[in-house]
Order: sequence, then structure tokens, then C-alpha cells
Amino acid sequence: MHVEPPGHAPQTLKEFGTHYLMIVLGILTAIGIEQGVETIHHNHLAHQATEHIEEELQANLQQARETLAQNRQRLTELQAIQEAVIRDVQQKDDSLATFAERLKAVHVGAATPVLRRDAWDAAIASQALSYLDPALVRRFSEGYSAQRDTMQTILTTFALGNWPGQIQNVSVDAKLGKVDQPAFLKALAAYQLALSAISSNEHELEQAFSAALGSPGKAPH
Repeated sequence: MHVEPPGHAPQTLKEFGTHYLMIVLGILTAIGIEQGVETIHHNHLAHQATEHIEEELQANLQQARETLAQNRQRLTELQAIQEAVIRDVQQKDDSLATFAERLKAVHVGAATPVLRRDAWDAAIASQALSYLDPALVRRFSEGYSAQRDTMQTILTTFALGNWPGQIQNVSVDAKLGKVDQPAFLKALAAYQLALSAISSNEHELEQAFSAALGSPGKAPH
């Protein structure tokens, strides 16, 4: 800011007051303009951060919904395999060919969402979150906290009951000509338990993302 000094020293109190008022007004105007520019900049950062975070959470919500649907489909298929093996036991069908067919129908694994938090981390790094409404920041934070905690739980749950090892043992025995239907059913039960837990986690994650976006809702059953 530049303030032009008077051409001569004030000769009267009136002149002094006039020059003093001009200087004060000039300073206040400069401060007001600077604050206005900063406010516009902060509002822009807040708007941009909100937009990017909501887009990221929406994408994560879609991922949670897709993998939840896939795992529910896996559970339906798994239930059908279990029922088929039980029928085989009841009908005393312990042939290697039938058993191999049941094993082949099992698709080992679980669908897990690919989640991102780049927009959230960027907002933290740029301090854009400090310009957002605290209630909005808290809502976003709860969504990302649920994302972190739920994914850790899913990874732990994935091997619950060591079902991958159990299914692998049954499969190896079958290749050697051994049909062990009880062991297979136990492995399928452990797999079903883990997959049900993962689906439940993903359902909770879907609800957390919906709440973070300001639209809490229930996943379809």
C-alpha cells in the first residue's frame, strides 16, 4: 500500500485531521481489500475441497455397494454347493467324479472394495478443512474413519477359520483319490462364516459413506 505524503506540513488542526483521516481510510481500505481477497481464496479452497471429497466418497460408496452385491451372490452360490454336498451324503453318493464337480464349483475368495482417500489427504495438506463448517468436517471424517477401520476388519476376517487352507487340503486329498465330504462341509461352513462377516462389514461401510455424504440409507437386502 502506498500513501502519498502531504506536500507540506499541516498548518492547521483541520488540515492535520484531513490528512490523518485520509491515511487511516487508506489503511482500512487496503486491509479490507486484502481480507476480501483472502476470504474469496478461502471460500474457493473450501468449495473445491468439499467437491473433491464428496466425489471421492461417492466413488467409495459405489465400490462398497458393488463388492457387497458380489459377495452376496457368492454366498448364494456357496449355499447351493453346501446343499448339494449334503444331498450327496444323504444319497450316499461319494464318487470322486461328483465330489470333484462340487469342488470345482467353489470360487475361493471375497470381493473387497478399492477405496481412496486422496482428496481427504489433499484437503488436510492444504489446510482447506479449516475453512469448512466443523459439522461438515466431522461428517467427512467419520466416513474416512469408518473406511480405515472397516478395511482393517475385512482383511482380518478374510482368513477367519482358515477356510482357504481347509479347502486346499480337501482339494489336494481329492486329487489323490480321497473323498472327504465332512471335511469339505466344515471348510464351506468356515468360508460362509467369513464371507457373511465381510458382507456385514461392507454393509456397514455403505451406511457410513451414505451418512458422510449426508444421505443415510440402508443397503438393499
